[in-house]
Amino acid sequence: MMFAPAPYLLKDVSVSKVMIQVCLALLPAIAAYVWLIGPAILIQLLLASLTALLAEGLMLRLQGKPAAMFLADGSAIVTAWLIALAFPPLAPWWLIVTGTAFAIVIAKQLYGGLGQNPFNPAMVAFAVCIVAFPALMSQWPPAGLDISFAEQIKVIFGLAPRLDALSGATPLDAMKTGLKLADGAASVSGLMANSEIYGQIAGRGWEWVAAGYLIGGLWMWQRKLITWHVPTAFLGAMIALSGALWLYDSSQFASPLFHLLSGGSMLGAFFIATDPVSGCTTPRGKLIFAAGAGLLAYHSRFRRLSGRRGLCRPADEPLRTGHRPADPAENLRHEGQAMSAGKDFSAAGMAVRTAGILFVFVIIFTGLLSGAYLWTKPAIEASAAEEKMRLVDEVLPRSEYDNALLDDTCA
Repeated sequence: MMFAPAPYLLKDVSVSKVMIQVCLALLPAIAAYVWLIGPAILIQLLLASLTALLAEGLMLRLQGKPAAMFLADGSAIVTAWLIALAFPPLAPWWLIVTGTAFAIVIAKQLYGGLGQNPFNPAMVAFAVCIVAFPALMSQWPPAGLDISFAEQIKVIFGLAPRLDALSGATPLDAMKTGLKLADGAASVSGLMANSEIYGQIAGRGWEWVAAGYLIGGLWMWQRKLITWHVPTAFLGAMIALSGALWLYDSSQFASPLFHLLSGGSMLGAFFIATDPVSGCTTPRGKLIFAAGAGLLAYHSRFRRLSGRRGLCRPADEPLRTGHRPADPAENLRHEGQAMSAGKDFSAAGMAVRTAGILFVFVIIFTGLLSGAYLWTKPAIEASAAEEKMRLVDEVLPRSEYDNALLDDTCA
């Protein structure tokens, strides 16, 4: 009888090579960003990258791990780029730095580093920041913003006031507000006639950013960095649900094409849900996982288009304004009034507030994960023992060998 190891690695693939190719796949969308908004996104990418490397290097040094080897894998850079692309391109510098540091320190390194984090670090940072700072996270500049690169840098670093002219409603927010204020009198087709907001399909200029993500995602699929299961299931679930509601009442529900090319649908389908660490590994698992993510993504949009409040807004408003404003535009007005009245919206004040919110989030999050671990640990250990005995029985069948002596060892 001859035994040989299975060919688990079919080709020479390193983490650093994969991460470099993911960064290359993001370049078409970044190019569309620069053309649409300006080079400010490049500053955000640089800030996020430097913060990610510094935070990861510090955590590796504190853990006594070789910093050079882990920093060279490129995973921190990919996380930083996803954060910079998911945040508004003219967000304050400290918001990008805070989100990136939280992603690396809390969502990645405190769980053991690459391969151990249960959730996508970039999306954890996005969730925390949209809860803590919903007004700043909703300040997306309009397409074709006519300000110089120098002015964009001043806005990012707080050297110029954040004027209302620098912030425009996203296509999703504009449609939600229009349908809500009209109370059934307005229709989707009527709202989309405004080409200044919606362009030709799903947002003036933003369709090109979505096309950039699509091109990069298809390239990753062609390079076999991802499989077809996750993007197909994610986008398919979104198309199925949005298409059904659109056929039911096209005057109050946008078409599937609108949802595919607006917001972060393509980014989520090809770059977020395909995360090999926090996602599924089996083909069936990928389909179920991605379909559920697509349905949840559309559900959050449906809540926005139906005028219901999101998760983040009630959490932040009592801390900042003491009441609940009617819509994101009112959030921006309150912030502008507060700043003009001399209230503390400085980086130091925001940092203190952020630290308190993040501390509470970490305590709750860690408690939930610890409870889940203790609850599932016995079942996981029992399953592992059964798997070991199954493998032993395949090599040494019980019908031919006495495996009693191995039971205690595998148990």
